[in-house]
Amino acid sequence: MVALALGRWPADLTAFAVLLVVALARLVPPEQAFAGFGSPAVAAVAAIFVLSTGLERTGAVALLARPLRLVSGRSYQRLLALLMGLAGVLAGFMNNLATMGVLLPVTLTVAHRRRISPTRLLLPLAYAARFGGNLTLVAGPSNVLIAAILQERGLAHLGLFDFVPLGLTMLVVGTAWTVAVGWRLLPARPSEELLRATRRRTRLVRLYRLSERLFEARIPAGSPLVGKTIEQSEFGRAYGLTIVAVVRDGRQLLAPPKDLALRAGDRLVIEGRLEELLEAEALERLGLELAARSEGGAAPEVALDGGDVGIVEAMLSPRSGLVGRTLREINLRDRSGLTVLALWREGRPVRTRLADLPLQVGDGLLLQGPWRAIHALRSDPDFIVLEAELPAEPRPQKLAYALAALGVMIVLALAGVPIALAAAAAAGVIVLSGAITPEEAYRAIHWRSIVLIGGMVPLGLALERTGVARLVAEALLAVVGRTPLAALAGLLAAAVVVGHFMDSVALTLLMAPIALDLAATLGVSPVPFAMAVLAATGLTLLTPFSNAVMLMVMAPGGYRLQHYVRSGLPLVGLLFLVVLAVIPLAYPF
Repeated sequence: MVALALGRWPADLTAFAVLLVVALARLVPPEQAFAGFGSPAVAAVAAIFVLSTGLERTGAVALLARPLRLVSGRSYQRLLALLMGLAGVLAGFMNNLATMGVLLPVTLTVAHRRRISPTRLLLPLAYAARFGGNLTLVAGPSNVLIAAILQERGLAHLGLFDFVPLGLTMLVVGTAWTVAVGWRLLPARPSEELLRATRRRTRLVRLYRLSERLFEARIPAGSPLVGKTIEQSEFGRAYGLTIVAVVRDGRQLLAPPKDLALRAGDRLVIEGRLEELLEAEALERLGLELAARSEGGAAPEVALDGGDVGIVEAMLSPRSGLVGRTLREINLRDRSGLTVLALWREGRPVRTRLADLPLQVGDGLLLQGPWRAIHALRSDPDFIVLEAELPAEPRPQKLAYALAALGVMIVLALAGVPIALAAAAAAGVIVLSGAITPEEAYRAIHWRSIVLIGGMVPLGLALERTGVARLVAEALLAVVGRTPLAALAGLLAAAVVVGHFMDSVALTLLMAPIALDLAATLGVSPVPFAMAVLAATGLTLLTPFSNAVMLMVMAPGGYRLQHYVRSGLPLVGLLFLVVLAVIPLAYPF
């Protein structure tokens, strides 16, 4: 815990060190030291990463994310509420990991398109999946175990929806808290992928000094541009201007197509010599109003890439047939779907009036356009793309297979097939259908997450085998007293503390006998005490290794232990009190 809190070493390295310590100290048998790497949780998480990549590559994620983005609009809080509600409902009828398999790639896509840090969405998503795991009998193995133990002992029979009062309360209160207050406690760090993309974009913008040539203009009502397409406006032909983005209704359209019809109120991010345009009063003739620039005349903050649009450097190949021809003559935009933002020649950038400039051997071109067009350029013999690694090429023709794989996992999970097997079957469909290659499947797996999960499993075994977990539980119970409500509070507190260091199934098997013994001693119904154990499985939110779902978001979100504690501690405290109030009302002593 200290190592994870300090954050000086990678979490996966810490987990592997834990594995070695508990094994060498014989706290677990040597043959069980590496059992975590063969656990169903590890297999399920690895398969879900493969499935998620296949869904993203084929466009299935974008298809699933679009309704979510449309309904949530521009409101972050509304998006958060919708995501948590959807995750909770799904988790009520299928395994938590299966729920994350469906929603994790969708959430990452929405975060990227809305330019929201994934760290602001992934932990709440995991919280909701945990709360939803208490909604119904079939929501998770702990629920089934609790019901089976009560029935085997002839104490109670729990039906499919007998868990709803507890699970729904946790989901509603947890979502309301996170949307109203809790989101402020979440870190706002960008993902590693976004940081790499930002660094790359910043390098190119600085290299070509694009910010010196970018300005923003607005189309007022009554402008002659209203209703015209970008091609009809003749920005490039008459004034050597390039429209790199259109801001409309709060959304930024990058690399807008030439047939895009312009509207009143559109804000255009334009590349060109603003000083020359102002001197010639060209903006007025075009029907544009110059947007207010920041103090000091700085260029507008604009991302030149994002979502399906990227920027890339390319150069003419030595034997290119385009040498000596102008961009206007070769009509590169119609030919490839890419826009030339700047040209590098003789050690300096050229950024304006490029259309009539004859191309030379060694010219570098800064291109903007859809990633699919950039991928296609790699096979063009006239160009050499100067990027070592591009985002993977989309495969929309495999969309049906990806959706079928998702359907396979959901159906199998609902049918009671273990989630590891259901997810593996879905991953198999993804790879065998060609949605991703076997090499891409291996690259899709977050191996740090796998090592983290596999390395922490022996710690839970050690806590159980050495009796430490039971010792903590019994010590807490000895403190609180023996009235039903006090005993319930002590049991819940003990289960929450212990549950942060072991799997939810192991927690249930450990705490259920204690709960039933307490109820028998006090002469009250065992159901509220059994429900307290179940509630504890959804309240272990303060460490990443308390549950595979919490671990699953650690790498994509870039979280550290302190992020879990800072965000989760107030929520756990609130839900602890709420659960203590709800259980005696819904399940009387």
